[in-house]
Amino acid sequence: MKAKIITIGDEILIGQIVNTNAAFIGDKLFSIGITVEKTVVIGDEEKILLSEFEDSIKNYDVTIITGGLGPTHDDITKPTLVKFFRDELVTDIKVLEHVKNIFKSRNLKMPAVNEAQALVPKNSTVIWNANGTAPGIWIERDNKVFVAVPGVPFEMKAMMENEIAEKLKKNSHYRQTLY
Repeated sequence: MKAKIITIGDEILIGQIVNTNAAFIGDKLFSIGITVEKTVVIGDEEKILLSEFEDSIKNYDVTIITGGLGPTHDDITKPTLVKFFRDELVTDIKVLEHVKNIFKSRNLKMPAVNEAQALVPKNSTVIWNANGTAPGIWIERDNKVFVAVPGVPFEMKAMMENEIAEKLKKNSHYRQTLY
């Protein structure tokens, strides 16, 4: 299986943050037998992300996207996935309750903008984020897998280790029997 990693964030492009996520994801994929053939870092721009998705669907079996899942205006991953796959965002009630509980446990009033954290593409599988408010997203189309995870390193690492790596490993064994 061939993989591509897309890291999203202007803060990485301008050198405010080092892209440790791509190194971690690459190592994790290699450890389960998936070859990373391309890693890119892009800014928070829909047009560029759509172009990268187009490249992914044509050339790679697995695409891991990290970053851009927050509740702010520059977090473009979910709406761009929805646009690319011609899907729609729906509220995941379990995620919404989880987000509310995080704020409640910290004795904080949840800003209305954080309700958007519970919006996920209708035709996706939620990847649970026990450490934060942004769930991961798993989409399978045309025998390709797209996985979006938060850019916060400790959240991404837990999701990769606890769920994504095993699911990809099982998925890659299934694909190998098809070829």
